[in-house]
Amino acid sequence: IPSCDWSSDVCSSDLSTVVIGAPGVSSNKGAAYIYQFAAKDFQLSQKIVPTGTNAVGSSDKFGSAVSIKNDMIIVGAPNQNYDSTGTNGLSQAGAAWVFVYDDLSLVWNQVQKLSEDGTARNQGDALGTSCASTDSYLVVGAPGNSYTDYSSNYVANAGAAYVWFWSSVENNWVYSQKITPAKRATSAAFGASVAIDGTTIVVGSTGYTDNSHMMGAISIFELQNNS
Repeated sequence: IPSCDWSSDVCSSDLSTVVIGAPGVSSNKGAAYIYQFAAKDFQLSQKIVPTGTNAVGSSDKFGSAVSIKNDMIIVGAPNQNYDSTGTNGLSQAGAAWVFVYDDLSLVWNQVQKLSEDGTARNQGDALGTSCASTDSYLVVGAPGNSYTDYSSNYVANAGAAYVWFWSSVENNWVYSQKITPAKRATSAAFGASVAIDGTTIVVGSTGYTDNSHMMGAISIFELQNNS
């Protein structure tokens, strides 16, 4: 199984759904599979793939990262070339999709595509390599990104992560912030893994070194003002 994520409420009543990413299916276009617990075991209930303009590329690897929180699933496709509107192609800039469960139709529906904001997108950013969520925030890793802010402070593949917040006014996920570590390093791949709990975000840098040894690192971020 290439990637798997249980509901973050494993120890509560939300134990009945598992989503499994399969980025290698269909010649690396990718897919994700949703299993529901029924009677004695988990049974396949739905296969999800992205829809929309330029949503499916020949090697997007949709399903490279998956996250489920209550009735919401996020799926990353780090090799996707197009932004949230399906335009402005950049090779392997990456993207992620949000799916929400419909209690009436009993299916998971695509509701939004996430990509980096405007000129923040770069070729090879690999947004969607990792993803995590709460009811209020989404965080998506882009370990191939090389800048701190738009086109500033270039360090090759230092990495970044991006945060979206839920807006009840817009009834949508709204881009909030790009985060990078205090100490950046070439090929550190910050954003290769992400986690979020409440207002605390943890981001992994799997390629971080001390210039002689591959060590890896984690960075912890705390929301300072949520007014």
